[in-house]
Amino acid sequence: MVANYVGLFKLIKEPKQLQNNLGGPVMMASISQQAGKKGISYLLVVFASISLALMIMNLLPIPVLDGGHILFAFLEGIFKKPVPLHIQAMLQRIGFAMLLLLMLFAFYSDISKLMLRIFALRH
Repeated sequence: MVANYVGLFKLIKEPKQLQNNLGGPVMMASISQQAGKKGISYLLVVFASISLALMIMNLLPIPVLDGGHILFAFLEGIFKKPVPLHIQAMLQRIGFAMLLLLMLFAFYSDISKLMLRIFALRH
């Protein structure tokens, strides 16, 4: 599991790799289709990998996600009082905006890769 976080850090550190390795629904469907052609065991491994990746993302300390709630609980345990609600709300909005941007980037990456494949097939 630590290796997944190290890989995630490397992707953020080098944005070019992020664009090449980040995918949304189109990429997941394409990978699932390729795995399905190889057999049910490959397909199950792909689904398990996607599930694991989503779990790892969910545990990131982004306030909207579970990892953010764990962070707030951790801070409450240290300081013996909860993070003020107005700060939690502000951080939740920022976290939500970050997730929206990540989703938009994933969709953009998917669509641009798909378009490149379509244009490559035509020429």
